[in-house]
Amino acid sequence: MTVNLRDIAPSIQPAAEALATVPVIRAVNEIAWIFAVVETGHLLFLAILGGAVLGLNLRLMGMILPDMSSRDVERALRPWYVTGVVGTIGTGVAMAITMTRTLLPSGAFFIKMVALLAAILLSHVVLRQVRTGRLAVRENAVLAFALLLWGGSLLLFAGTQGLNSGAMLIGLAGAGILAAASQPQRRPAIIGLFAVAFGAWFFALDGIGQDGAGSLASGWLGNSILAATVLPALGSGVRDIRSGADSADASLKPLAFATTLAWVTVAAAGRWIGFS
Repeated sequence: MTVNLRDIAPSIQPAAEALATVPVIRAVNEIAWIFAVVETGHLLFLAILGGAVLGLNLRLMGMILPDMSSRDVERALRPWYVTGVVGTIGTGVAMAITMTRTLLPSGAFFIKMVALLAAILLSHVVLRQVRTGRLAVRENAVLAFALLLWGGSLLLFAGTQGLNSGAMLIGLAGAGILAAASQPQRRPAIIGLFAVAFGAWFFALDGIGQDGAGSLASGWLGNSILAATVLPALGSGVRDIRSGADSADASLKPLAFATTLAWVTVAAAGRWIGFS
């Protein structure tokens, strides 16, 4: 299964072909250093955004800055978050314009766009609740929609031929965060369950085959094994996150965990664009 923008909206393809002939776009594609500058800026803004997101979310999970309130952390990181979002989207759009013909048939690009929208919405909900201490009805609707989008991006990541190996990065990131945020006595069990899941996934991917239906089946089987194995670890880890020292942030801790992994999904899909 492969879902991409070219198949969803085939009318975009002629516009992309025409855009590639615009002199400025053609010049950017022909002059390597211009594209390199834009891509470097994109990575720098991603680093700023990632630092702001992780700083607040790790604080909400009780892993860093115990002497600062979550509201103070959010206030300090808000300008960096806004800068990261605006810069990342701006440079990303600039890159996408020059690479439209390449990105339209890319399943990884479509997954990244879906996950990006979900991650931004989830971050908005987290920031809003930290600032106000409550969520309005529309924020709860936004939260439900964002979680649905993120879940869809994960299913596409796991089920798309050639991309399912990248989906494992999200599981490994979740394992690391849960192990770090959980109570010490539960960390070995969480790490062990994820190690077993990773081993089962690797052997499933290697044993079924790498072509056509075999690769797709191996991806689904491996990720199904992963999900079935790590659910107890997720439940244990989320309980530990919720029972952290700062009870005022208890309801936000699982959401902070999900938001962090949503941004990891964006980053992983972005890296897989070059391989798909």
